[in-house]
Amino acid sequence: MQTNNAFIGSKIRKVGENLSAQVAKVLREHSSEIDPRAIPVLNILNSKGNASISELGDQIGFTHPAIIQLVTKLERDKIVISNKSISDKRLTILELTSKGKEIFKKLEPVIADIDEIIESMLIDIDMNLPFSLLQLDVALKSGVLIKKLKEKTTQKAMNEVSIVPYKKKYKTQFKTFK
Repeated sequence: MQTNNAFIGSKIRKVGENLSAQVAKVLREHSSEIDPRAIPVLNILNSKGNASISELGDQIGFTHPAIIQLVTKLERDKIVISNKSISDKRLTILELTSKGKEIFKKLEPVIADIDEIIESMLIDIDMNLPFSLLQLDVALKSGVLIKKLKEKTTQKAMNEVSIVPYKKKYKTQFKTFK
């Protein structure tokens, strides 16, 4: 199947939406109304004990407003609790409540199975997608797309330029190059 790479962001977003929808369905089948976007938050809090909102956002790759919105819902559902950091009152530290720990413990085997199946699917298509996406993200953050596009545009322009020997008929144009 031929794809237009200029629209890869839209394709990745669509794949992400499809994956989230299927994960949400699996979670509902296991009696959980947890938003699939919350799984990485629960996983980090379960393994670390606590984390700041900005730390979670950085690790998961969510924007600050997106992580705030998600955390607000998790707090409302009494899955996480937030407290101000003792050492830095600007930081909000999150941790799982006992309800959150119970939910995560129940979902952990399901999440592991989902992870294993996705990894198997990626192996079947002979691709290390997470690593490839990480590399693409790093490259895009460095501005490589814009840099390479400028280089390509300059090269195309240079290919269109032809140098001709000086003739009197070009005298007017020649003066404009000085």
